[in-house]
Amino acid sequence: KTLIFITMLSNVNNYCCFNLKSGALILGILEIVLTTCIIIVIGIDIIYQGIFTASACSPLLLITSPGLLYLYIPICFCSLLLSFLMIWGSIKDNFALMMPYVYYRVIILMPYYLQYFYNAIRIFVAEDCNTESAFVRLTFGICGLALGIHFCMVIYHHSKEIRNEKSNNANKSMY
Repeated sequence: KTLIFITMLSNVNNYCCFNLKSGALILGILEIVLTTCIIIVIGIDIIYQGIFTASACSPLLLITSPGLLYLYIPICFCSLLLSFLMIWGSIKDNFALMMPYVYYRVIILMPYYLQYFYNAIRIFVAEDCNTESAFVRLTFGICGLALGIHFCMVIYHHSKEIRNEKSNNANKSMY
């Protein structure tokens, strides 16, 4: 069954009912919208923490350290920049502009989901364990990881498709 899953990941030909180019554009636009919303929420949260400094934890993002909010802002702007590059690369058929997005997504996905699974397992081990909550968290974590990998594969295969077309066109022009 694992081999079937790997084969499915290696043969991504479309995104939902769209071709890979449309899928890459949809994912890029979705990334830009969601990242912009996150930046707005972080800005509101930083203002809220500045006004109400007596509260130690963030009411909107549930991040307990204000330093983490300041660390997350450059990550969001990097995500925005790479999303714009990925969209531009998809429109102009330039695979070199799309690959940094894939690398960035993989780098961001892995530590995030390792911590997510660590927290889910920690809930199972806790004495006052709520198993339903732990199963829900673990299920959403697995589904989120699968979707994140699928999104990366869609963009990777679209950039691979562009690279193959460019190399085929270069080979045809030689003859």
